[in-house]
Parts: sequence; C-alpha cells; structure tokens
Amino acid sequence: EACSVLWENSLRAFRLHPENRRTHLVYPLEDRLYVNLTGLCDSDCAFCVRKRQDGIGGYFLRHPEEPSRESLLAALKAAEPREYAEVVFCGYGEPTMRPDLLAEAADMASAAGAATRLNTNGLCLDRLSPEETGNLLRRFTRVSVSLNASGAAEYRRICPGGCDDGWEKLMSFIRLVGKLGISGRLTAVAGSGADIPKVRALASRLEMPFTLRGEP
Repeated sequence: EACSVLWENSLRAFRLHPENRRTHLVYPLEDRLYVNLTGLCDSDCAFCVRKRQDGIGGYFLRHPEEPSRESLLAALKAAEPREYAEVVFCGYGEPTMRPDLLAEAADMASAAGAATRLNTNGLCLDRLSPEETGNLLRRFTRVSVSLNASGAAEYRRICPGGCDDGWEKLMSFIRLVGKLGISGRLTAVAGSGADIPKVRALASRLEMPFTLRGEP
C-alpha cells in the first residue's frame, strides 16, 4: 500500500498522472516547432487522432483546460522559434477557434524571424468576417487546409460539425487564401473514407498543391 501511494504521488508531483499530465504547448518534430494552441474544435472528423490517443510523437497534447495567453506565449518564447525551419500553428483542436491568441503568437514567431504555417480546417469564416479572416491569414507564410472530401455530401459524412454549411465555408476559405496570394496547400488523410482520386482532382481544379497525409 505504501508503494502504491508513493507511486501515485510521484506521478502527480511530476505531472505524469493520467489525471494530471502536463500538456505540451509547444513541441519540436524534426526541424519544425509545433504550437498546440487550443483543444477547441468545430469539427468532429471521423479520422481525428483525438478519438484514439492523447498525443503524437511521445508528447501529451490533450488540453484538460484551455491554455492561458500568458502560458502559451511564454512557452513559445522559451522555445526560441528562430531556431526552427518553420513554426506550425495547430493544436489538439482548431487554432482559429482562438483567433486573437493565434494572431499574437504568430506575430511573436514572425518577429523572431521564423517562417510560420497555419494548419486549419478552413471553417473560420463561420465565426469571422472575410476581412477578419484575411487579417489573420496575412500573418502566415503558408497555410495548410484540411480538405478531406471531394464534395458536400462526402464532407458532411466524414467531417460533421456545428457548421451547417461547412463545405461552402471551406470552399470560400480556400478561394480567399488564393486571392490573398498566400502559399497554400490542401491535404487529406489516407484511409479516412474520402475518395482520394476525386479529392486530388478537386485540389487541382482549385489550383493548389495537394498532400496525402499518412494513415489515420
């Protein structure tokens, strides 16, 4: 019994206990620094990694509660963004759900001399005006947009969520990225249930590079 109590207390002291683990707000993978900005998301994608595990690459990424502005910015500054080829703003959620914090963090990374990339589901036009979205997007060197479907019906099946006209919002977002002249790419997850050849063809019609991501 004493050993069990000591073990449990040790896990809690180092924040390794399943109920009290320290969430990695920034984490390096290869030559990139990833910013785990939020756990909020407005999609419920069938293939989402959050349905199966608490993180990737050995990092604990699930948010028991939303990170404060101060803790997120402090973690980003301490990581020295300029040391990386690219700073990727993602999250174990959708980063544009916190647009003010996203903008501030992107500005910090850019001021440090880092290239910046936004990974997004492209639905922020449901919450932000085109002008607000444009102001946000201009902060990034590149934008990576999850397409994951070849049409509205397929999208509703694979990526349901709180946005009734999500497919239309996604298409508008992609067109806005192109209109702003920001380097963009479209992605889909292998094995997600999408018709990948049709998704690839759609990306070609939208005149954006396409990347097929690994097995979910």
